[in-house]
Amino acid sequence: GSSHDRTALSLEGILGGRLWVGWWYLPAVAAMINNPDTYTRLALNQQAQLKTTAGHALWEICRRYATNPSHLTACQPIEWWRERLGTHSNEFRYWKRDVLNPAINEVSRVAGLELEPIETTHGRKVVALQFRVIEGAQVKLPLSPEPLIDSLILDPLIAFGLSEHDAQRIIIEYSRDKVLEAIRVTTLRMHTENVAPLENPAGFFRSALRGGYKLPAPKPAKREPAPSQQLEVLPLSPPDPKRKAAEAEILAMSEATQASLIAEFIATSDNRAAIAAIRKSGLSGMMGRMALIRWYVNRAPV
Repeated sequence: GSSHDRTALSLEGILGGRLWVGWWYLPAVAAMINNPDTYTRLALNQQAQLKTTAGHALWEICRRYATNPSHLTACQPIEWWRERLGTHSNEFRYWKRDVLNPAINEVSRVAGLELEPIETTHGRKVVALQFRVIEGAQVKLPLSPEPLIDSLILDPLIAFGLSEHDAQRIIIEYSRDKVLEAIRVTTLRMHTENVAPLENPAGFFRSALRGGYKLPAPKPAKREPAPSQQLEVLPLSPPDPKRKAAEAEILAMSEATQASLIAEFIATSDNRAAIAAIRKSGLSGMMGRMALIRWYVNRAPV
């Protein structure tokens, strides 16, 4: 190519027995070297933290010079800076007080850039301005704390058939009291006797969470019949002493015997939520253990 298509190297001549060498760049190349805005990454998180127009403009101009060997921005006339940062006053000292200094402080606080203004004066008048840019310590932006997930609430939701992701989202979205109440309602419905088994505990729980289902109010107590008319009424569930004895008996079994008992429970029980709970947590989970004990008491010979 011609000499105008590339960086030119010329011999300027011999002066005083010395060889003088000079070079020049094409105007477009010289502009790119003096204003290195290409490939400068601007952090979006810092950009979002800048609240003023002047601060944002000053940060965008100066950030690219933090990694420049000179660390100096181009020296531009004051009017050039006013057009980009905004103008509140034609007098430099008031513009510096109201616009420039607040922007410098904001950039330093948010982006961690140390900006040193270098003023060029003509007599007593400031006619041009540039900045020395030094990158300071990385500013740590505030992060939202991670929500705490209560495992005592998470486990029953997973046992109902919810995925862990959906269960965590529900715990975060709804209040603790509301979730606990929905768990209580769902658990009571699962253990209600003389009704069809609950086929979809997860769907029932969601309905209870939205207030779409509430347990019926307890029926008023009936008047006690005369002693001669009283009939023997069998309890719907074994008394607590039997359950405690059954629990102690199960916990005293060997691991192999417990595994065999759990396998029999899974094969014969129609309580899907309890089966899922005991498969997940074994006897350490409250829901699965209590369901196994009730099943064992009803199964065991009297």
